[in-house]
Amino acid sequence: MLERKIPISYDENELEEAFNQEEKAPENDGFMPIGHKPKQKRTRYLVIAAILAILFVISAKESIHVQRALNATEIGKNTITQGVAEMSDLRFAEGHVRVAAGLGHLKEARENIDQVYFLRIIPGLGRQIKAADSLIAASISATEGLSYVSDWVSELPIDMKGETITSVDPLVSQKTFEKLVEFPSLVLKVDDLFNQTLESLNEIPDTFVSNDILEARDILGLQVGMVHQALADYIPIAEALPHITGATEKKNYLWILMNNDELRPTGGYISAYALTGFGSGKLQTFVVDNSRNLDTGIGSTSKVAPQPIQKYDSDHNRGTSLLFHDSSWSPDFPTAAKEMVELFVEQMQKQGTSPDAIDGVVAITPTFIGKFLDITGPVEVGQYTVTAGNVADILEIDSHRGFRERGLTEQDRKQLIFDLGNVLLKTLGKRGVSEWITLSSVFEAGMNEKHLMIFHTDEKVQSHVRDHGWDGSVAQPTSGDFLMVTDANLGSFKSDIGIKRSVDYSVDLRSQTPKATLTIEYQNKNSLIWKTRPTYTTYLQVYVPKGAVLTKATGIGLSRVTVGEELAKSTYGMIVQIPIGRKKTITLEYDLPKDVAGDGYNLYVQKQPGTVNVPLVVDVKSPRSLNIQATAGTQIRENGTRYTTATTLTTDQSFGFSL
Repeated sequence: MLERKIPISYDENELEEAFNQEEKAPENDGFMPIGHKPKQKRTRYLVIAAILAILFVISAKESIHVQRALNATEIGKNTITQGVAEMSDLRFAEGHVRVAAGLGHLKEARENIDQVYFLRIIPGLGRQIKAADSLIAASISATEGLSYVSDWVSELPIDMKGETITSVDPLVSQKTFEKLVEFPSLVLKVDDLFNQTLESLNEIPDTFVSNDILEARDILGLQVGMVHQALADYIPIAEALPHITGATEKKNYLWILMNNDELRPTGGYISAYALTGFGSGKLQTFVVDNSRNLDTGIGSTSKVAPQPIQKYDSDHNRGTSLLFHDSSWSPDFPTAAKEMVELFVEQMQKQGTSPDAIDGVVAITPTFIGKFLDITGPVEVGQYTVTAGNVADILEIDSHRGFRERGLTEQDRKQLIFDLGNVLLKTLGKRGVSEWITLSSVFEAGMNEKHLMIFHTDEKVQSHVRDHGWDGSVAQPTSGDFLMVTDANLGSFKSDIGIKRSVDYSVDLRSQTPKATLTIEYQNKNSLIWKTRPTYTTYLQVYVPKGAVLTKATGIGLSRVTVGEELAKSTYGMIVQIPIGRKKTITLEYDLPKDVAGDGYNLYVQKQPGTVNVPLVVDVKSPRSLNIQATAGTQIRENGTRYTTATTLTTDQSFGFSL
């Protein structure tokens, strides 16, 4: 008697074998074997058909969820894009509503993808679904971050188009500062969401995934990655922002305008200042004045003026005393800023005013203002059309004679600076987000190029400023070579507009004592007009590693060079005079400390604040071949064991030569 068993579970090969055995079963001569069921074969087909039908239904149902997810994702993407466009037009409230709606669609897509189970186990298709799931999750995290930002900005009570620091209603200002207190937690929250975004994107494999998903992953990853890195850099500053801006307690800041057409070691002659005080959520103090007004009635101060000012700057000095307008003397901005504050307070008190304690100093040059005008284009300020090219001249002309034509008094001759600031704020306030992103790069460039420098009396805040290189301090490398060349215009008015200078530095490492040769060339390309003088007089000061020994001076007598120490550096100072249309070359030769070079040689060349694109040539002669590292973008030519580069001192430059 033949007994046939139907397997409960089997794969496709087992199924085929079972059917073959069934078909080959021996005949029984018309007798029905015990246990035989006539409908058994049909039952097996029905079971298989039922299983296939169930799988088809499940697949069809899950395919509907996949399609719904795709539709919701597309709608969400388009909605978010519209919201971002609205925010770019500074319509933050509308943009926030749109982004929130887009976020809802993305969450709907995620809910539909979560309903897909069976299709995930199918090779190939499952990989695509998992990748799409990770992409949607990343998009949700990124959009939640964007939503938090748009919500926060949309609740700011200030009209983003056309408001200035002085035109905001006090109650509105107070509410704005209350929102500012929330800013640090907002930044941390967004940073965490963007980190989740990047983690989800990293779950998407590089292979066997559709190009559409990979392209979307890469685009989102690039955009979020850049913002995430920026947030990481600025989180400490964001945490300090309420404290800095006076949202939690009153803060007073001294703003300095340094005219770099009359160059000084800190950046330029101090032509004007502003004093701002924020407290209780509003602007409590806002004063703009000409620096010379602060000198009115001041016969002397507690500070002694540097000898070059006493001897050569007859236009400015008051005997042996240093006055506020001349306090931009040190190339180290924190040092200069402290002196500015001390003189400002002292001279204000002598004029009968006792200002509150100063919490910080911000110094800018007309070059920095010009960078704003590059974005806005020409602006109309009273009778003037101000551009990036003429802003310094207009500020100077108006402060000397234009103010009278406008019916202003001597005390109000710097009013144009105040008016220009308001016009710029209103003009920039009407720009879109893309222009504000460009504006942030202007701030960063201004600080890197030392046309904007910041000092804060709170060391915790100042450490963040210093870490970003925004404090304008003189660098203190722990090893290697150092060079900084500074000029101080003395009694030459605004002649720096036509002075071209270049620096050529050569160092020979082939002897036991490294030898340096520094050549500085000046060309006076001015013509004699209202803002120049027949001869340009500058106090040239060179900062080199401490312990360097000056051995020779060409173009000036060695006895006329003042050797000293300042800012942990050896210094060589001298008066240089260049008549209009003439050139002047100064060459200094000196022995560097022996420990400047060891297994390698490092050189840091620091830019003087206020200068613009000074040409720099560096030439290094070595006894052996070296590996080279230099500031990004700098090209170095190699000829055997001699290395030469030509660049510009737009920013500080560093060069590393190692075995």
